[in-house]
Amino acid sequence: PPSYPEKFHYTERTKNSITLAWKPPRSDGGSPVIGYFVEKKRQDQQAFEPCNTEICPNMTLTVEGLEEAWMYEFRIKCANLIGESEPSIPLTVVIQDDEVGPEIHMLKHFTADCITVKKGEPIEIPADIIGLPIPKIEWFKDDVLIDQPTETLLMETEVTGRLNAKTTLSIPAANRRDRGSYTVSASNNMGSAKHTVYVMVLDRPTPPRNLAVSNIRAESCYLNWDPPVDNGGYPMQVSL
Repeated sequence: PPSYPEKFHYTERTKNSITLAWKPPRSDGGSPVIGYFVEKKRQDQQAFEPCNTEICPNMTLTVEGLEEAWMYEFRIKCANLIGESEPSIPLTVVIQDDEVGPEIHMLKHFTADCITVKKGEPIEIPADIIGLPIPKIEWFKDDVLIDQPTETLLMETEVTGRLNAKTTLSIPAANRRDRGSYTVSASNNMGSAKHTVYVMVLDRPTPPRNLAVSNIRAESCYLNWDPPVDNGGYPMQVSL
C-alpha cells in the first residue's frame, strides 16, 4: 500500500465546518493512488470516525456538522488497488470562525487619492472590505462621522461573502460644501484599517469682500477690496 499523504492542514474553518487539504503521499506503493479517506475524533471521544464514506478523489475536503468551540483531531489515509495507507499524524484544531484583520481595497483609482469635479457632477467612492468577523464599516467627512445618508450624500454597504463586504459613498450632484476629506474605516476585533480620499469641487468664486472707494476725482478713483472667502478652486483674475 502507499505511504500516508503529506502536508495535511486546514485552509478554512467556520463555527461548524473545516476545509482540509493535503499533498500526495511520498510513495504510491507501486500502484496509483485512487483517493483519500479523512477521519475525525472530537476530544471527548475515544475512536476516530469517517468523515467521508465514499473515497475522495481530490486533495481537499470540507467537513461539516462539527460542534463549535470543541477540539477535534483529523487524520487522513490514502488508498490504491492494493490497500490503504497508515493514517497520518493527527491534525488538532479548535472549531471556530477564522479571524482576519480588516483590509480596504479601493475599486477606483484616484490620482494621489484626490477627486476633482465641477459643481453639479456626480462623485462615487466604492471600496471592497475584507475581514472576519465582517468589519464595522463607517464613513467620515473631515474626520467627523457621517451618521446617516441624506438625499445629497448616499452610503450603501452590502455583505457579499463570508469575509467580504462592499461599501460606496456617492454624491449625485457635487456642491461647494462637499469639498473635503472622505475616510472609510473598517474595524473588527483583529484591528482596523482606513483609507482617505480628498474631494475638490470647482465652482465660481464668491464675491470679493469689503469693497471700498477712496480718492474720488472727476475721472478716477481708488478701489480696495479683500479676496473672496472661496476662490472656487481656480486661480483668480480681476475684471472691472
